[in-house]
Amino acid sequence: MLEPVTVGALLLWGTIVGVDLVSFPQAMLNRPIVAATVAGFLTGDVDAGLRIGVLLECFTLDVIPIGATRYPDFGPGAVVATAAASFSGWQDTVGLAVMMALLLALAGGRGMEFVRRLNGRLARIAAPALRAGDPAVLARLQRAGLAADGLRALLVTLGGLLLAWLVLPWLGGLGDAGHALRLVALAGALVAAITGATRRAGGGLPRLLLALGLISGGLLSWLV
Repeated sequence: MLEPVTVGALLLWGTIVGVDLVSFPQAMLNRPIVAATVAGFLTGDVDAGLRIGVLLECFTLDVIPIGATRYPDFGPGAVVATAAASFSGWQDTVGLAVMMALLLALAGGRGMEFVRRLNGRLARIAAPALRAGDPAVLARLQRAGLAADGLRALLVTLGGLLLAWLVLPWLGGLGDAGHALRLVALAGALVAAITGATRRAGGGLPRLLLALGLISGGLLSWLV
């Protein structure tokens, strides 16, 4: 089971990667491959983190966090999924862990919408001071927005870890169901990756290069 120190480290890391998506520092820490790998290091199973991270990266290929668009927050979910897979054996639980991560990503995205509405409400209240050019009010608004986003990420990570703790006793005995969930997760990731990659590539030469890359990568992985 998770040690208290490990739980604290995962909560801190989940909060950091959640805030990194939009607020600060936007250093790509929220990418699943980064969030999950570090979470794997914290739990002592980097292999599980890498596998979870690669799978979730496939789902993020079509997500472009620009402006006020709605998008899921994969960082905290990747942390939770890695924790669940690390302590239950990723071979049987990777499918369920990835599905948990996807649900948490959606929850994190919804939470982000709430934070935006809160920021807008606070900005309207402070509008007279902002129009007067008061820098202290602007700084307080920025700190409040950062704190709200941090609380959102912390709650998503905490809720996910609690959910994982509740289902951990059953994860090791999934058997054929675990194998089926793993296949579903792999198939979903493959479809999402191809869809996202082809949409970003567009048409013409970029799409041709993408196809050649997929074929070459497939042949190389088969030979190795």
